[in-house]
Amino acid sequence: MYWNTFDTVLLKKEYGESYVVEPMARKMLDSDPALAREFQAKLAADSAFAADSSARNDFFYRRSPWADPDQDVHPVLRALEAPPESVLEPVTARSSSPKPKP
Repeated sequence: MYWNTFDTVLLKKEYGESYVVEPMARKMLDSDPALAREFQAKLAADSAFAADSSARNDFFYRRSPWADPDQDVHPVLRALEAPPESVLEPVTARSSSPKPKP
């Protein structure tokens, strides 16, 4: 971290295009009154957020099922997490793999 080795890992690369997020945001607001209240409170409290369409877009994208929950997690921290159980399953033989010589 001191020598900025991981700077590119921490750059924001994931986002939702406004033409995709906007209709999704409308549905989210209609179906979740708590989210609608949270959004309205943020609009009222943060004038920079209210004026920034990208920030408003990101607000809904981060709360969608497509957002990566580990986006801002440093790779070293990811290495400390236990791998999913599926990683530990044995690999099945593939038909296209070469057969071992006798």
